[in-house]
Amino acid sequence: MSSVSAANNVHPISAEDLKKHLPECEFRMTNILYNQRKINLFDFVMKVVPDEQYLHTIEEAETLRAIRKGLGIYFVIFELLEAKTGLKQMIDTPAGRDERRFRDALEFVTTYSLFAMASYISIKTGLILSVNSRENLPTVKLAEDYFIFSKGKIDTLVTLLCDYVHALNTADEAGKKIIIDSIDFTGLSGNFFLLLKNACVANRKKFSDDLLSFVSNTVFKVEGEDISISNFDSQYSTSEQKIEFVKVTPEEIVGNSDSKRGVVRNVDRVALFDPREMLNPISVLGGLSWSVLFDGLPGTGKTSLFKLAMSRLQERGEQTGVPVEFISIDQRIKDEYYGKTGKNLLDRLDKTKQKNKLMLVFFDDVDLLLLSRGDPNMGGSDKDVLNITMQFLDGMFTKPIGNCQVYAATNEPTSTDSALRQRFHQRYLVAGPETWQDYSTLIYTKLKPQLKAGILKVDGETDFMNSKTAAGSENLSAGAAGDDKSGTAQPGIFSEFISKISGGGKKGYNWEDIGRLCIEFKKKDERFTGRPIHSIAENLKEYSADFEVPEEFFSKPEVFLKLSFVDKVNKLKELYKPITAEKVMSELERYFNSEARYKSDAKISARERILNSMINEYEAKKEFVKLYEGQNQ
Repeated sequence: MSSVSAANNVHPISAEDLKKHLPECEFRMTNILYNQRKINLFDFVMKVVPDEQYLHTIEEAETLRAIRKGLGIYFVIFELLEAKTGLKQMIDTPAGRDERRFRDALEFVTTYSLFAMASYISIKTGLILSVNSRENLPTVKLAEDYFIFSKGKIDTLVTLLCDYVHALNTADEAGKKIIIDSIDFTGLSGNFFLLLKNACVANRKKFSDDLLSFVSNTVFKVEGEDISISNFDSQYSTSEQKIEFVKVTPEEIVGNSDSKRGVVRNVDRVALFDPREMLNPISVLGGLSWSVLFDGLPGTGKTSLFKLAMSRLQERGEQTGVPVEFISIDQRIKDEYYGKTGKNLLDRLDKTKQKNKLMLVFFDDVDLLLLSRGDPNMGGSDKDVLNITMQFLDGMFTKPIGNCQVYAATNEPTSTDSALRQRFHQRYLVAGPETWQDYSTLIYTKLKPQLKAGILKVDGETDFMNSKTAAGSENLSAGAAGDDKSGTAQPGIFSEFISKISGGGKKGYNWEDIGRLCIEFKKKDERFTGRPIHSIAENLKEYSADFEVPEEFFSKPEVFLKLSFVDKVNKLKELYKPITAEKVMSELERYFNSEARYKSDAKISARERILNSMINEYEAKKEFVKLYEGQNQ
């Protein structure tokens, strides 16, 4: 799966979200300050590209529409991040704020909002040009530090739109404008916003990990479009795009024994399907569930189980000679036009009627895709999607013949409509790693290349990977893990743990020590699952690779460039710092404390919002009483 689709939380940007900001978007486009006068971009384009005297061409209209929607995305994401990062609170209460923190947060929110806007516009203009384009489209040359990200929400946008109009007015060396028709206009617009996007990506290096974490695990999906934005990456994918994934074997799934066994068993049974009889022999006798639901906290391994199912079925398909297809149902089916969403879903589900293939259907984050009845945010299209899905699970659109199975995953099973939930026959709680052996195995797997290269230096045997048992008290139940869930940072867990296992004097920590420290963190926070391990492993790799590439690698080809690939790897290995067990454990604690700090900050912010609301309500009541008494005197 792509880096965009692999992110954890999907945040759809709906037509209603954008509609709320439409007046502001149109105001900005019709009041651009350029050369001491106001420019209406819609009229300006008519003059810059005089293909039509009274009407915009298709390319002009579509480009202007893309810019307007891009501006809407800017405002939507700015508002979201403004609240999420605490920027709004700093703006509303400037007294006593940390000015450096305020400036950093302001520039980060502005940069990412501009990145989302520029990504959307550059993708849309590229799609316009894919229909009608030519070689040698005009471009603009801008200095590396041309774009400014520190002026704030509106001033930054005002400056940007002025720069855009200036780019449209660009002339060649002979003084002739480089835009001669609507294709040039679209091409230059796409080039300008692509340069802005690249500048935003370059500007990300200024921001701390704390700020970057606000977008690192969220996918922003523009509803009705096949466009996704995550981290500082963007993607366009058609609804017919083939699902690509990294193959996963059962041995790579840590913990989750029941769900792993269930996936392997189910997929192997689907693979028994007889395409000549168009029936699965096991369906005659029973024992093959039509639908499966995974529920568990983020990072517990639900996506990995999906990948395991796909990997297993692909392997079985190659062995049996039966074609395999995967059908993904996600936010991309939604459309701003009422009725179109239901049609999109039906089109996708109609594929399951094929009788010559082995198929898996995936509903990821089903609670976000299919809202519960009674949810105040539920619209007409949401009801259509919920009803169609329940009818599908009941077998109304297709008669299950044993060549297809439906999987769904949710982080919040109680948020899923109860009638929908009851239609999933098989359910698995996906708990993620639970024993010290699970955690150590997960870290070992993530850092296996570094171990093989001799960079990872952790003592102890690795027999735990093959002899995992239910470790009694180490298997965390709700009671065992509940001794401290206050959300406050626990800066002494590492040192307390070391003192507990060795009186503070032990050296040369091993795999068991690493795993048991993870158990200590899980006792403090049940959300310390498999996902933090991935982030920690990546940070350890960055720590180990803390070096500058020597100049002689380029200036003296015999030193590096002319070496074989294996010799190049060995040459680079000399530059890496070793990763010790103590460093692994320190990184585990650093991550845990940062998450605890975010939770603590969030609680404080929530309390302040409630307190301010109560104060406002109290003062309003006093004012009302005073006004009422004054009228009666």
